[in-house]
Amino acid sequence: MRGRRWRLALLALASSPLASPVLGAADTAWRAPAGVAPGDVLRVVAEGGAEVAAAELTLVGGDGEPHVRGVRFFRTAPTSWVAMAGVPSTLPPGEYAILASPTPGVPPLRLPLRITERAFAELDIPLDASLTDLRRSPEPRKAQQARELLALLQQFDAQALFHHGRLRLPLTELRSTSAYGDRRRYLYADGSEALSIHHGVDLAAVQGVSVRAAGAGRVAMAELRIVTGNTVVIEHLPGVFSLYYHLHAMEVTVGDRVAAGAEIGTVGRTGLATGSHLHWEVRVAAVPVDPMRLVATPLLRSPQ
Repeated sequence: MRGRRWRLALLALASSPLASPVLGAADTAWRAPAGVAPGDVLRVVAEGGAEVAAAELTLVGGDGEPHVRGVRFFRTAPTSWVAMAGVPSTLPPGEYAILASPTPGVPPLRLPLRITERAFAELDIPLDASLTDLRRSPEPRKAQQARELLALLQQFDAQALFHHGRLRLPLTELRSTSAYGDRRRYLYADGSEALSIHHGVDLAAVQGVSVRAAGAGRVAMAELRIVTGNTVVIEHLPGVFSLYYHLHAMEVTVGDRVAAGAEIGTVGRTGLATGSHLHWEVRVAAVPVDPMRLVATPLLRSPQ
């Protein structure tokens, strides 16, 4: 099986109860959780047997359109591999299945999965004239910066194994003003409005308060951006990044290795910010997930 390409597709299909582990070709045991919620991390584990270095995981909705594609596996032990995919906050609940198709003519494996329902808060955010202009301005650099950030978050370095356990809060005191998945309505100064989904959590704090790395990793970005202000991005695992927005100061540079809890900057209100706060975000395979759940649950663990 070495060199054979495996592709996993997560399809919106009615499915039977989960059989875990499921044996594939060459006695590879495939494991996945019975259910996940929007904002969770979906972990699929392959143990023993076939080489799965070239495997991919794709998340497809009921309409056949992919939500996440091309999620690769990385080795966590000599005969153990894992793929980590973020479950989008917009994914509707229902019965899904993970299909592992080795090569044409070989019957696919099928691992059932249920996406459970999750409610998100709605939040109105009034913007003054300057912030209205900042958000609505057709400044080409904003689009370019967005493309560059997405390209960074889509990178996959199989050797980037820096942090395996739970994440820690980046501030010593927690005062949340906006949660992951909030359905936002921006109220512009001219009376118009726009809808958005919040991809992280907002933590209010006085300007200058120390911001700490949520986990060990490598600094992948440290720059001033138009919308997110002074921004630091840290890579923790292949395809797993934490993001820190609106910083007053940045204390790291690209390529720095940081320990969990190391100071990476200070709280500020740079960019599109209505007050002094930290926007903290976690992306898995470029999909925003709920960072608070990763404070309680290790990044890497065996599926239940």
